[in-house]
Amino acid sequence: MKSQYKYLLVCTLMMVVLSSCTDFFETTLTLDPPPFEKKLVIIAEAKAGDSTIQIKIAENFGILDDKKDTMVVNPQLTFSVNGIEQTGKTYNKGLFIIKLNGPLKAGQKCDIQASHAGFKPIFATQTVPALLPLKTLKFVENGGITPDGDTRSKVDVSFTDSLGKDFYEVVVLTRYGKDQPFRSTYTSVNEPGSVESARASGVLFGDQSFDGQDKTMSFQFYRITEQQAKGNIQLRWRNVSESYFKYSKTANVHFESRDNPFATPSDIFTNIEGGLGYFFLHNQRTYNVP
Repeated sequence: MKSQYKYLLVCTLMMVVLSSCTDFFETTLTLDPPPFEKKLVIIAEAKAGDSTIQIKIAENFGILDDKKDTMVVNPQLTFSVNGIEQTGKTYNKGLFIIKLNGPLKAGQKCDIQASHAGFKPIFATQTVPALLPLKTLKFVENGGITPDGDTRSKVDVSFTDSLGKDFYEVVVLTRYGKDQPFRSTYTSVNEPGSVESARASGVLFGDQSFDGQDKTMSFQFYRITEQQAKGNIQLRWRNVSESYFKYSKTANVHFESRDNPFATPSDIFTNIEGGLGYFFLHNQRTYNVP
């Protein structure tokens, strides 16, 4: 008889627990989203030597928005080089293609202005950086060991930095045969303050520790043999803006923490005045590594 009472008591408790769980999972939470301001967004990037530039104009959206297409219809846009407006442009659903009066050159100042009904006007300015060329390049098969114990090859380079703030991006490209395309490979450098590029597997660094001096650096990448390396390695050497450096640094923090519920939210750097997005200009050269 006691066992029957125990069984009945257990069943009753289980029903209560299950009923409580059902009520718990059906609880409706009231969300209080953070303040949100609609802004225009610019996405634009080009390099010295380009005769055209693509500029995307979009709008931001809040966490409760279900809008899938963020492109802005019929925005107003002007693009100027050294104060001269570039009039050759075509437009297709938020994407402008600007045909420049001539190829972009180092030292040229480029300005973007955009507007649309219901939004604040936005502005962005960038100057094409000068290219500081490499003096020497050398492939080394035994390029060292990572902290994880993985072996690496490397490319040693030397160059002369100019006085003032300079920022660089470097990526090593490899291929598996002369009939294959070059592809970027993960590149690293032991330089204080360096960060991973936001794309292209490259590395970014500034000249804080060697401003205006001769500099020798080693860029490591996945191990390959001397025979594999012959004719199959390139190094993309790029002078970039401080804005691009800050963007990559903050974008990496954001992407690494976005899936971590315990991480502190981080904003991505923008150089668009009054809006969001980015406008970057670069100067680059791709070297064949002997």
